[in-house]
Amino acid sequence: MEPVRVKYYGLFPITKRRYLILQTLVFILIAILVFVTVAFPRFRFGLDESKLSPAGVWILDHLFWIVLLMAFLESLDAFFTLRQFGHKEAALRSNDVRHQPVKAHQ
Repeated sequence: MEPVRVKYYGLFPITKRRYLILQTLVFILIAILVFVTVAFPRFRFGLDESKLSPAGVWILDHLFWIVLLMAFLESLDAFFTLRQFGHKEAALRSNDVRHQPVKAHQ
């Protein structure tokens, strides 16, 4: 059976395997960002605060919460995308069952 593909964001056809690989990489990156923001709460990535705009300083001050929001949104995306894969896989399985010949009992 050929792997199920869904259109990710309605644009890119992607298999479940490729999607899970990409999600793993994204969550590893998010975990690294969470670690950096927890271990070094005032980490400025080598930027001089006096040269940053107030918005840039605000982003750096709230980076932990921004990263947690990204993780939450990515989790929602994963939930709905994996649910879409599940629906397509179930539809394929039900089509396969319908088209199999029925064996007579002897």
